[in-house]
Amino acid sequence: MPIQALQTVTAAEEAAKKRKAGAAAEAKKKIAEAEKEGERALIEAKEAAAKEMEAARKAFKEEADAKTAAKTTELEQQKAELRSAASPKLEKAAQLIVERIVNS
Repeated sequence: MPIQALQTVTAAEEAAKKRKAGAAAEAKKKIAEAEKEGERALIEAKEAAAKEMEAARKAFKEEADAKTAAKTTELEQQKAELRSAASPKLEKAAQLIVERIVNS
């Protein structure tokens, strides 16, 4: 084999090694970038989930507070109605007790 052919083969081998090393470095760089992007996406997803949970918690609390207020109003109204209905009976009962004591 002539020297020129050996030099050409050697140069081609060196060029292939350099391309291979460059491709490996580029692959490592892309992997690192992808990992960083994945970590960023994970952090963003966690933050979004936390915000969503907080919004849901707030909505549930507001709903519960509204239901509690409505039930409290309803019970207060029922209490007033019961007292109103019981008031005349209480007076009548007191009169009967006084009459029994006086007549005894």
